[in-house]
Amino acid sequence: MKSQNVKIILIALLCVFAITLFYFYVSSDDKTISTGNADKSITAANGDRLLSDIDSILYSFGIRKDWIKDVTIKSKDQKKTGDVLLFNREIRIPSDLAVIDLNFEITNYFRKYDNEIKVTEDPKTKNIVMNINSVKDSLHNQTGMIKLLYSDTLKRNAADIALVLDSLDLYSLKEAEEILTSTQEFSVILPLRNDKADFQSRIIELKRDYLLKLSVGDEDDIEADFKNEMKESVRSSKIKSLALSFPNTTGVILINKTRNPDFFNAVKNDFIKNNMKVYNNSVFFIYKSAENKVISFFEDLINEAKKGKKILFYDINFDPQEFTSYDRQVYNMKKLGYRFYNFRDLVKKAGQ
Repeated sequence: MKSQNVKIILIALLCVFAITLFYFYVSSDDKTISTGNADKSITAANGDRLLSDIDSILYSFGIRKDWIKDVTIKSKDQKKTGDVLLFNREIRIPSDLAVIDLNFEITNYFRKYDNEIKVTEDPKTKNIVMNINSVKDSLHNQTGMIKLLYSDTLKRNAADIALVLDSLDLYSLKEAEEILTSTQEFSVILPLRNDKADFQSRIIELKRDYLLKLSVGDEDDIEADFKNEMKESVRSSKIKSLALSFPNTTGVILINKTRNPDFFNAVKNDFIKNNMKVYNNSVFFIYKSAENKVISFFEDLINEAKKGKKILFYDINFDPQEFTSYDRQVYNMKKLGYRFYNFRDLVKKAGQ
């Protein structure tokens, strides 16, 4: 009897074991099906969407639609390799575009879809060939090709910009220092009031490019730095003092508010005699600021570039929050081909 009971127990245990194995088998199948649905390799079904995404990357670098060419895939070429190419593209790019950045973004995009990218560069032309391979079950099949070809005749709608930040002394010294220590290229207007000496010191210590902004007005203009009634000796002494105090200034922005052109020219010539470059306020482009100053500023850059302007100077007041927003967004403008300088460097480049 005991033997029979043992057999019954063994049979019961075997049944439980069999049921358990069956459960794990089914569970394993479910996982396999789930993984199959999540397969991110390139297929004919998702190829068009992938190319659309790649177009978006290209457009973000200022590449135009007519610079992108879909090359016909010859069947005999595919027979040689056994691979099925879903796309073959040639993209012409301007010589000022850093292909390393474009290559980086395209490569990262395809890697998100579990594809391997083999990149080769022609040492002479610097052209890039990107072979996109799908990886599935240890098989590597080429599914696409992208060629990045340099062209000296292509130009992006972009411009060189010098940003001059005004009125930093409206904010705390700590907030001003956070702006001044940014890695972005820009210049600042140096505050000249005696109670702003700490701002002057930090701007000079940090070797930030700076300019002086002064105005020439009539006798009734209480805000003018130089007035018609000012004696020549007083005027000359004031200008000499500025030249000695700030020998490294890039120059003086001289605002003409007087009805007396002779007096304005006399002030201007005094600065020049003291080896200080003088620029009229008209050197700056005036833009209409909307609710979001940073967005409207970038929109103005794009509009002026479309008009054919290649060099743009802006005198602007960004508060700390606006500058932070500018700092985050300026990279997208650089991708499009816009280049940012301080005032001194852009004036030198422009030959002014």
